[in-house]
Amino acid sequence: MKRVTVQAPTNIAVVKYWGKQNKEFMLPLNSSLSATLNLDHFSTTTTITADPGFPKDEIYLNGVKEDIDNRRVQRVLAEVRALAGYVEDKPDAIETKQDVDEEENIYEPLAARKIDVSEGSEPEGGTAKTKIIFEDSEGKLEIPAPPQWRVKIDTSNNFPTAAGLASSASGFACLTYGLATLFGTTRHPDQLSRIGRLGSGSAARSFHGGWVAWRTGDAAGSIGQQIAPRGHWPELRVLVCIVNPGPKGTASSVAMARSARSSQLLTYRVEHLVPKTMANMEKAILNKDFQEFAKLTMRESNQLHAICLDTNPPVFYLNDDSKAIMQLVHSLNDFHQRNIAAYTFDAGANAVIFTMETNVDLVIAAIKYYFRSKAPADRNKEFVTCLSHYHTELSEEFIKSSKVQVRQGAVQCIINTTIGGGPRVTQLK
Repeated sequence: MKRVTVQAPTNIAVVKYWGKQNKEFMLPLNSSLSATLNLDHFSTTTTITADPGFPKDEIYLNGVKEDIDNRRVQRVLAEVRALAGYVEDKPDAIETKQDVDEEENIYEPLAARKIDVSEGSEPEGGTAKTKIIFEDSEGKLEIPAPPQWRVKIDTSNNFPTAAGLASSASGFACLTYGLATLFGTTRHPDQLSRIGRLGSGSAARSFHGGWVAWRTGDAAGSIGQQIAPRGHWPELRVLVCIVNPGPKGTASSVAMARSARSSQLLTYRVEHLVPKTMANMEKAILNKDFQEFAKLTMRESNQLHAICLDTNPPVFYLNDDSKAIMQLVHSLNDFHQRNIAAYTFDAGANAVIFTMETNVDLVIAAIKYYFRSKAPADRNKEFVTCLSHYHTELSEEFIKSSKVQVRQGAVQCIINTTIGGGPRVTQLK
């Protein structure tokens, strides 16, 4: 028996990925850029056990047995096994309603097709500014498990699942990294990014810490590339406001396919807006220019949800609480005559707010004043979790000038976190 436990982070896109140009290889319609969140606060932990006596593969999510024949899981399993030298017959994956909605086909491992993934094509739109030197010297099994052994996969998240916080990205990055560790194959981020992408497109960005660009390209070249490490902008803070911890109504992959078929705004964004936005966003991050970063981040978020409304039938992710948070952020920025904070929403109602360390207390005070529950049963509940924070009262002058309405209980809690690192091994046996 062999066992490994690994963690992988989620990431929050500031330039959004929305739609595929190739469904079989999960190639994006447009390039995207994301921030990797701190593993301690936003990560998937996966334990994978391999044993020659296991009759078949099994997978459990948050303690509940899931369908191992899920096409995306099968693609990742087949690909890592092929990378380790074991190519099975074509996976007999069950076709789910989601697969039908996405119009995807059965997948065959790249290794079985003789597709060269050693280098890949040059990604479109530029490359990382710094060459990443990869050293895979720690967290290895002395004798790896043979890739033909069946596995039991136990995976869990330390944040809400399927709630628009990129749990599929951390989940498939964690699965890919864990299998590569178990079977003793390469864990180079470029190679694993290609494989993780086949499970969830956004997983391509979760194999690096810091700031990561996932650029368009072919099956070999469309990978996540780090543009700045986790410590590049240490003053930046991330406040995740949990509005609705439950699963979203429409899966992102289904909504993307629907938008690609019907939204004219999506086509215009891909062709005319994203290339310039990617260049400007990368420049803002590298220059640590929060004013420009905030403007671009909010515009990108708004464009995504405008496309969702332009989709036929429309897709709704934001609710009234989400919109109230947007209004509050703009009120703070207007009152201070500069960008104090910037919101972004992925495919869900939960808000991610970027701010500088010097303004964390101000933003938290505003959220607490307008959106915290004042019910007696909730008074003793921890409202701000993770990193320490200051206690500041919101100014009366701002309250009088603001048009934001109090919505008690709109935000259940704030997770105060930072930009974080990439996947890691936590246990080997």
